[in-house]
Amino acid sequence: MDMVLWRIAWWFKSLGPGSQVSTYVLMMNLKVGCVDNPIICRKVKCPWSPSLDGTLKFNVDGSSRDNPGPSGIGGIMRDSKGYILCMFSSYFGFGSSALAEVQAILKACHLCVSDCCPSDVRIIIESDSVVAVAWGNGTSGVGNVSLMDYILDIKEIVAKCKPRLSVIHVSRITNVAADFLTKQGAMTRLDQVVWV
Repeated sequence: MDMVLWRIAWWFKSLGPGSQVSTYVLMMNLKVGCVDNPIICRKVKCPWSPSLDGTLKFNVDGSSRDNPGPSGIGGIMRDSKGYILCMFSSYFGFGSSALAEVQAILKACHLCVSDCCPSDVRIIIESDSVVAVAWGNGTSGVGNVSLMDYILDIKEIVAKCKPRLSVIHVSRITNVAADFLTKQGAMTRLDQVVWV
């Protein structure tokens, strides 16, 4: 597993020459889902916890610099032992933070129904956006009409895959790894998906 983490860490380092996080720190923090903050250089404790019943967790995040501005999305799927199964980091152009959060959930939904993903296990998509989760679950009206098509796609995929697939809200601190991948996507302006 360490070799896989080293390769992933080197892969991310190669994407962004301006990265201030060392390969060793990145590798060690991928293991626990935390990332050192390169600006203030202090360790952030991450209470991410694996499921107890073998369910996979797919933490996702989206962000937009200057809202609206250059936007990125990221996500990391882990099993009940905390091992990484899939990661994505993508740049999708100019947009709002709401669009980025919805796009991150939608990308995870598409990856969950792809041929690479195990089809016999339950998957929980975890996002730190209360609004995007509510829109995706249909528990809140969509205030932004431009997001409607994406939200309808999320609802359709989740409805087809129920009870195997669900989308829930988690606190921001549990989403540190996905946040890191989101920022990498926005900085590198690449679309990367890695299945481990």
